[in-house]
Amino acid sequence: MIVIENSKINDEALDENYLVDKEFYHSEFYNCKFPDLRGTKFYNCIFNTCDLSNIKLNDSQIRNGVFSHSKLIGIGFSSVNFAFSADFFNCDMRYMEFLELNLKGMKIENCDCQGVRFSDCNLRESKLINTNFNNSIFSKCDLQNANLLNNTSLLINPTGNKVKQTKIDLKTAVNIATLYGFDVNL
Repeated sequence: MIVIENSKINDEALDENYLVDKEFYHSEFYNCKFPDLRGTKFYNCIFNTCDLSNIKLNDSQIRNGVFSHSKLIGIGFSSVNFAFSADFFNCDMRYMEFLELNLKGMKIENCDCQGVRFSDCNLRESKLINTNFNNSIFSKCDLQNANLLNNTSLLINPTGNKVKQTKIDLKTAVNIATLYGFDVNL
């Protein structure tokens, strides 16, 4: 395993062979397009205006990552084959999947999360705000003490998720009530 620390990689269409079996620590990636990953590990790395759409994550890891203004369309993160923890700001995350992950305290802010699926995830104390969640699914998730304010099209089934002390706004409360057949008059 080759270790790379404190590097800055700019404007690259990264080659799959360049990333194989490498560990990046405290590195920054700007305007990079990523290929499928095989055995690549990223620790405390920043991804700014990068494109990781539809990549495969074979035996790779992202720990304490920060994604800003990046495209991650269609990526699937699962505890079965991937170690993962990251925050997302102003990202295109459409159709991503998060399966059986500990995402406690994760931040998703000002993102497009249309069609995103969270299943069996620990999202306790997460901050998912100012984001479009149209057609997104939360199934068997622990959302206790999470902040879910100012989102668009957010629907959460309170019987299929743990929601104690979860903060939602009036718009989301109306969406949930309507889901259960209530005729809400404001």
